[in-house]
Amino acid sequence: MRNKSLPDSGSLIERLDIEAILSSCRRYAGQFCVISVGLLAVVFLFTFLQTPKYEATAQIRIDTQVRPVLPSTELPSEPAAKIDQVIDTEVELLHNRALAYGVAKQFSGKKTPKISADTVVENITINRSGETSLININFWSDNPQTAAAVANAYAEIYLGQQIVAKRKAASQKNALLAERIDEMAVAVEDAERQVQNFKNSEDLMSVEGATLAEQSIASIDDALAKALAEEQAAIGRLGSAQGASARLAAARTPALEALLSRHAAAELDWKQARRIYRPDHPGYQAARAQVDQVASSLAEEELRAKTAFSARRDEELDRLRAEARAASGRRISLSGTVGTTKLALARTNSAKVQLDALERKAQAVRATYEVYLTRYQESTIEAGAEQTNVSIVSRAVAPLTPSKPNKVMNLILGSFLAVGMALSSVVALASMDSRLSTPAEIARKLGVRALPSLPEMASTLDKKTQVPPTLPPDLIAAGPGSAFAEQYRKLLGEIYHDQQADQAKIVLITSSLPDEGKTTSAVCLGRVAALTGLKAIVVDCDLRMPSLHRYCASGDSEIASEGQPDYHALAEYVGKDPLTDLELLILPGSGGSHAGQLGGQEMTALIAILRESHDLIILDGPPVLASSDVLALSNHCDTALLMCRWRSTALNAVEESLSILSRTNIPVAGVALSMVDWRKQAREGYGDPAFYSSQYGSYFQSGDESAA
Repeated sequence: MRNKSLPDSGSLIERLDIEAILSSCRRYAGQFCVISVGLLAVVFLFTFLQTPKYEATAQIRIDTQVRPVLPSTELPSEPAAKIDQVIDTEVELLHNRALAYGVAKQFSGKKTPKISADTVVENITINRSGETSLININFWSDNPQTAAAVANAYAEIYLGQQIVAKRKAASQKNALLAERIDEMAVAVEDAERQVQNFKNSEDLMSVEGATLAEQSIASIDDALAKALAEEQAAIGRLGSAQGASARLAAARTPALEALLSRHAAAELDWKQARRIYRPDHPGYQAARAQVDQVASSLAEEELRAKTAFSARRDEELDRLRAEARAASGRRISLSGTVGTTKLALARTNSAKVQLDALERKAQAVRATYEVYLTRYQESTIEAGAEQTNVSIVSRAVAPLTPSKPNKVMNLILGSFLAVGMALSSVVALASMDSRLSTPAEIARKLGVRALPSLPEMASTLDKKTQVPPTLPPDLIAAGPGSAFAEQYRKLLGEIYHDQQADQAKIVLITSSLPDEGKTTSAVCLGRVAALTGLKAIVVDCDLRMPSLHRYCASGDSEIASEGQPDYHALAEYVGKDPLTDLELLILPGSGGSHAGQLGGQEMTALIAILRESHDLIILDGPPVLASSDVLALSNHCDTALLMCRWRSTALNAVEESLSILSRTNIPVAGVALSMVDWRKQAREGYGDPAFYSSQYGSYFQSGDESAA
C-alpha cells in the first residue's frame, strides 16, 4: 500500500545538504576525480603554455571645466554637460583608430620595434579610473619596454591632437566672432533708428520725463475736480431751499403769535362756558362767537403770511437753480475735455508699449553686441596660448613582472572550476540515475513504505578476520547478533508493526525481476522468525525457477518434489532447515498452467492447513513482471513484500510492479532494498540508517562471537 506515514520524506531528501553532496561524491568518486583532474590539467597547461604579457599604464587627466566657444543670444543656453558624460566622451575619443595609426607611424623607424596599427588596437585598453576624471591607457606586449613606450606614445599623440584641435577651434572662433560683431553693429544701429522714428511718428516727445498728453490731463483733472465740487455745492443749496417749504407751517410772525394766544384764551373761556351754561344761554353763545371770531382772524393772518413767504421762496429758488445749471455746465464741459484728452493719452500709452518693446530690443541687441565685442577682445589676447583640457599625470614605466597569465589566480579559479564542474557532473549523474539506493528514495520516488535495507552477507563481515558462510542464510544461525541478522529482525518487526500478528501470517515475498535476492531474503526472514520462537515455513511458489531446494537438508528436497500434485499430502512432506526449526516446502511443478496450480482449490486447502499449524507462512513468489503467478497468489496472502535489488533494478520496473500489485487484493507492506553493499552504503548511502553504521557498528557481534 502507498505510504501515508512519511509525508515529509520528500522535502527531507530534496533539501540541499552538504552531507548528501559528499555522499554523492563518494558514490561517484571515480567520475568526480576524472572530471576534476582533467579540467585542472587543462587549466594548468593553458596557464603555463601561455605567452607572458606585460601591461604598462599611462594616466591622463580630463579637465571638465570647459569654457563655451560662443555666447548665444538667439537660442536658450544648453545646460553644462555632466562630468561623467564628458569623461565617457573622452574615453570613446581615445579609441579613435587614427591614434593607432599615429603610434604605428612613430614606431616604424629602424631604432624602434615595428608595431602595426592593428596590433595597437588589439592590445590597448582604455578605461576610466573609478569615478574620477582620470583615464588609464593600458597596453599589453611581450616586451615590457615596448609596452611602456607605446602607452606613453599613445597618450602624447592624443595630447598633441587635442592641442591642434584647440588651435583650430580658436581660429574658427575668432573668425566667427568677427563676423558676428559686424552683424551685431548693424543690428544695433537699426534698432536705435527704429526707436527714434517711432517717437516722432506717434508724438511721444517728452518734457522732464513726461509726455505732453500726460501734463495736459493733469491740469484738466484739477479743474474738473473743482467744477464738480462747485456743482455739488449749488445742488446742495437748491435742495435746502426746496426743503424750506416743508417748514412753512412752523414759521410764525408776531401778529400770528398774538392771534394764537387770543385763540387759546377764547377756547378756554368757551370750555368753561360749556361746563356752566347751556347752549342757549347768552354766556355760552358769547363765548362761542368769540372763538369763531378769533379763528377767522387767525386763518386770515396765516394765509397772508404763507403768501408772502411763498413769493420770497420762489425768488430764491430761481436764483439757486440758475447757479446749479451754471455749475453743471462747467462740469460737463470739463468732462468732455477730459474724455478727449484721455483718448489721446490712451493712444499715447498704447504707442508707448510698442516704444518700450523697441527700446528693450535695442538694449538687448546692444548688450549682445558688447558681449561679443568683449569676448572677441579676450579671444584675440589668448590667441597662440591655447591650453587643452587633457594633461598627462602619470607616464607608463616598464613593468618588472608579467601581468598575464596570473598563474596563482588561474590555478585557484581553475581548481574552483574543476571542482564545480565535477560537482555538477555528480549532481547530473545522480539526477539521471533511476536506480534506487536508499529507503529515503523509495519513500520519495515511489510514495510507498520503505522497509529496512537487506545487506549482502559479505559486505557485513570483516574480510581480514571473518570467513563468510557458504550461503547467506547460514549467517543468521551463525551470527544471530550480527548486523546482517539484525536487518531481518527489523524487517520482521516492520511486518508485524504494519499488520496485526493474526493478520500477517501469510507473507508473499516477490520482486520485479529475477535475481533480486527474494529467495535468500525469504529464507533469512524465516530463520529469524524461527529463532524468535515462531513456527515458520517458507513455501517455494516460483514454479518456473525454484531455488529453495538449496537450503533444504539432504533428501528433503527430493521428498517434496517427487510427490504428485496432491496439495493435501504435501503438508506432510515439508523439508527441515538444517540450522533452525524453519520448515521449507517446495511445490511440485506440472505441465499445466502454474497459475492454475497456485490459484486452485488444492492450493487454497494447503494454505488453510498451514495457517492452522504455523505462526508465519512465507511465500517465495515469482517475479511480478516475469510471471502472472503472483496474481494467482493474491487470494492467499495477508501482505506482500517487494524486493528491489540495490542500485540495479530500474525505477520504472518497480513502479510497474507496484501498479500490478495494486490491482490485486494484496496489501503491500512496502519495498525493501536487497543485496545492499553495506560498506558502500556506509560511505555513500546518505538517507539510509546504514550510513551511520560506523557509529553503531560495535553494537553488533560478529558471526563467530555470536556463535560462541
